[in-house]
Amino acid sequence: MTKIVTVSTSVLVKSVLTIFVLAIALLAQAKSQYDGFKTAHLQQLYKNAEAAIYNDNAMQLSQMLMREGKKQNDTLAITEAYTQQVYIYALKYKNPNKAREILYELKQHYPKRMNAIFNCFRFVMYGYQNNGLFHTAMVIAREMTNISQEPRCVIEGKSAIYEHYNDTNNEQMALNTMQELCQYIDRTFPGEKIKKAYMAATIFSEMALAACSNGKNALALKYLKRTKELYDKYKDDYEKRDHPSQHCLWAFQLNRYWYIYGTYCLQHDTKNSKPKGDNIELSTVLKTLLADKSDDSKRYYYNLVMEHAMNQGKWHQALQASDSIVAIKKRMEINPYTSLYFKNRAEILEHLRDYKGVVECYKKLVEINDSNRLAEARSSTEEFSQILGLHDLQRRNSAIQEELEHKKLQEAYFFIFVSVVILIVLGLWLFSVLRARKKLQRAYNDVSCALEMKTNFIRNIQHEIRTPLNAIVGFSQIVDMNYADNPECKEMTKLIVDNGVLLTKLIDNIIDVSDVESRQLKVSTFNPVALLHDTVRQMEHHTECSFEITTQIEPNSDQTFCSDMDLIGKALALVIDNATKFAKEGHVVLNCAIDGDLLRYTVTDNGPGIPVDKQEWVFEQFTKINPFTVGTGIGLPLCRAIARRLGGNAKIDASYTQGCRIIIEVKRMKG
Repeated sequence: MTKIVTVSTSVLVKSVLTIFVLAIALLAQAKSQYDGFKTAHLQQLYKNAEAAIYNDNAMQLSQMLMREGKKQNDTLAITEAYTQQVYIYALKYKNPNKAREILYELKQHYPKRMNAIFNCFRFVMYGYQNNGLFHTAMVIAREMTNISQEPRCVIEGKSAIYEHYNDTNNEQMALNTMQELCQYIDRTFPGEKIKKAYMAATIFSEMALAACSNGKNALALKYLKRTKELYDKYKDDYEKRDHPSQHCLWAFQLNRYWYIYGTYCLQHDTKNSKPKGDNIELSTVLKTLLADKSDDSKRYYYNLVMEHAMNQGKWHQALQASDSIVAIKKRMEINPYTSLYFKNRAEILEHLRDYKGVVECYKKLVEINDSNRLAEARSSTEEFSQILGLHDLQRRNSAIQEELEHKKLQEAYFFIFVSVVILIVLGLWLFSVLRARKKLQRAYNDVSCALEMKTNFIRNIQHEIRTPLNAIVGFSQIVDMNYADNPECKEMTKLIVDNGVLLTKLIDNIIDVSDVESRQLKVSTFNPVALLHDTVRQMEHHTECSFEITTQIEPNSDQTFCSDMDLIGKALALVIDNATKFAKEGHVVLNCAIDGDLLRYTVTDNGPGIPVDKQEWVFEQFTKINPFTVGTGIGLPLCRAIARRLGGNAKIDASYTQGCRIIIEVKRMKG
């Protein structure tokens, strides 16, 4: 019975997909991730780590990138460092278990960095495949297809599942998985939307091989044609690309396509059947492979030649092809002495009647099979324990995630509770503030009303008192004029007039004290020296004192001042009147000075003076040093109130000890 001899598809498929995915992923990352780092230093660290990914110091550079990324809180740098470390552990150190731990750490801390998580899943999956742990690789592949519905996750995951079924000789499940993958590609990239031609061509060609292995000839021919259409359509695009690895990948996959087509042709040669639409002969396939002249294409070429020779009973030609395959694989550093090699070799030598060689081949085959079964049993045991450990780790991770979610929920509840308490406290505070504000507003309204009533009362009382006083003073002056020749009558009328004037001043002062803070200022421009002279002139009619007036105004400076002239005159009159009461020999010195925006009046007498400890006390209302002195004690307080109303002050010069010196200062206002 004639057999169709095939090359180990698990090794070839795994090599194709691994080389394709790693090359494309690294190129894509190198293109897209150089931009986006927070600093140029991090970008340089990333470039250094990528350049040394195959060197001994790769892990050290990646850890340096991780530390700097955490210092600067750069998520991109951190996730790239995670990806590099997963790649190093999974594919360089051949420790996919450690790589898997780093992957889960990345997934836990940065769940939104799907690009990095996807790449790490791929590297871990290929790490398990390279170590022969196909069951664990399939678990990782299924988990990868569940993390996201992005096409790359689904395609990579299903491709890995197909490889697992293919490696375990489960041809029907491999075919079913590949059919699902092809249907997914047709749904996701319909028609002209197929941009990843290399990926699609790889999957379609492997689909053809799976269909061919299951005797689905029409299905195999369909996907062979689709693969060829993609190669022809995107051939120019790939030839224009600069990176040499892309040309190598394209040539490698094209050679594999012709090998699969040759396998398909051998099946029809054996069955003497050829489906409709198949117009390519095996000779055409062989010529195409031989024209490439690469070791890869020659390996496929001699495999097809050996299979064809064995089908035709040309055993010497088959033996020569087998020897050529061994030489080529040695040159490519691939182990040629596999169980398939010894099986085919034994069949060839048996037909050449070299029974000694047949015995040697079967001995080697038995040794390899026993070793493979032992290794597979050991690997399966280890892998099963790893899968259990993987599920246990996943359960622990799920428990940790649930605990973290619970803590986050508790923190959210606590935050809501604190926020509610703060809002309640703030609401109560605002309520109390508003209530206090309403109370203050009511109190202010009450005070304003009382002040208005006081002002109205003072105005009314002023009118009511002034009317009889004016009558008394007026009629007293008439009596004085009528009895001018009667000394006694004249003295009495003079006493009545003087006390009436004193009482009028007292009433005016009391009204001014109550009205000085609320009265509206009458700002005007005046001459301060002229105001002083006018005030003195008015005082001379009511006192026997002599006055000495001095001024300190620069000749070229402004001789005018802007303020309320009436209030300033009132304050001057009060201080001058106070000085005339205590001056010895009736001598008062007056001084006027302008210092920038400050107007200063000084009133100096040579009386007994005011003790230092009472120089502030006398500015309080209704205070007198000598209770028997004429006066009410409101002159100096009213003078200070007027000065402060005008932006200045009134004070006693403590350095003057020859009597009393009172200083009145007011500020210039805008007219």
